Amino acid sequence: MTDREMHELAAKAAGIDLEYEEATGRYLYRKSPYDLAHNGRSLKVYWNPRDYDDDAFRLAVKLGLCVQVLNQYGETQVFRKTGYTLEKHGTDPDAATRRAIFRAAVEIGRDMK
Repeated sequence: MTDREMHELAAKAAGIDLEYEEATGRYLYRKSPYDLAHNGRSLKVYWNPRDYDDDAFRLAVKLGLCVQVLNQYGETQVFRKTGYTLEKHGTDPDAATRRAIFRAAVEIGRDMK
């Protein structure tokens, strides 16, 4: 599965209408349907819960995920009613937590057919 497909599935799980910006390789969405246009362009924000703490945190809250950091080696698990995702990411518990949240959201999006 490509990075883009994974981001689209995670966004689907969160109810986010995600757009991919080819020129930069970034993902964008409009935070609110009431956002106004500025100089003819709509106001959108970048979104990447795999790499940014704030996006991952909001995604976990939106999906009702419970995160548990298991140890100082960066092992993290994310619980949801249907199961959990265990992620290891070296010695960086922040990266492991973001990645576990992201992977759980991808699985939720995949199950939403």
